[in-house]
Amino acid sequence: MYERGPECVFVHVDVTQWTKKVRKKFLQDISVAHSLLGEPVYAQGHGDLGKQAKFLRLSGFIPCGTVIDDESGAPVPMYVRPVVGLPHLIWQLPAAQ
Repeated sequence: MYERGPECVFVHVDVTQWTKKVRKKFLQDISVAHSLLGEPVYAQGHGDLGKQAKFLRLSGFIPCGTVIDDESGAPVPMYVRPVVGLPHLIWQLPAAQ
């Protein structure tokens, strides 16, 4: 599922088992999104970050910063699948006061 944010598009992926077939379909969907939207697609880390981070990395996503979860106050990693030649957002935590 894709969600339009104020400045970008987020991908929501709920997968219980990561397989080559799932990754292939995900890459096809991301390619379509890139061609239709003409902009990078972002993902927010959650759950098992080890497996999720590996899946995102293998799918061409790179870390692009951290945000704070509204409910828990915990830092949450952000990822982007960049488009060559287009800028992408960088999330940075505010400096400690």
